Amino acid sequence: MALLLGNPGKAGGGGLICNHHGEWVCGYSRAIGHTTSVAAELRALRDGINLCVELNLFSVLIELDAKLVVELLQKDEGSFNSNDTIMAGLQKIQRTRVLHCYRAANKCVDTLARRGALLSHDFVIFHSPTRDVSLLLSLDADGTVYERKCSVVDVF
Repeated sequence: MALLLGNPGKAGGGGLICNHHGEWVCGYSRAIGHTTSVAAELRALRDGINLCVELNLFSVLIELDAKLVVELLQKDEGSFNSNDTIMAGLQKIQRTRVLHCYRAANKCVDTLARRGALLSHDFVIFHSPTRDVSLLLSLDADGTVYERKCSVVDVF
């Protein structure tokens, strides 16, 4: 997920990887620089896919708040240059599924993306949740209800 301060504008990306129980595996934030919202979303997605490949994950559910990016993933692989490395990464994962979720449904990732926009260095991997994200994860574990509107898209 990416956070953009203007479009185009200063952007940050971030995401988190959880296991099948919803427990933290790792998270990341990236300072992306001055770009458009779609380019920032694609960069954040690429980072997340690369981490999943490095962790040797064979089944991945990806939730994105950028509906346009979900639609780009559905199109022909060669039709969008930024998709090339994303599609190559997805092909290294045995099973993937992409969901479109509204930003309000993923407060942890939004927090990590916001952190990315404010980073003074390029990329940070968090092996444990930051304090603010930890609080949000606790709320999720306690069953705090957020409006969660999603549409399912199978990429492969």
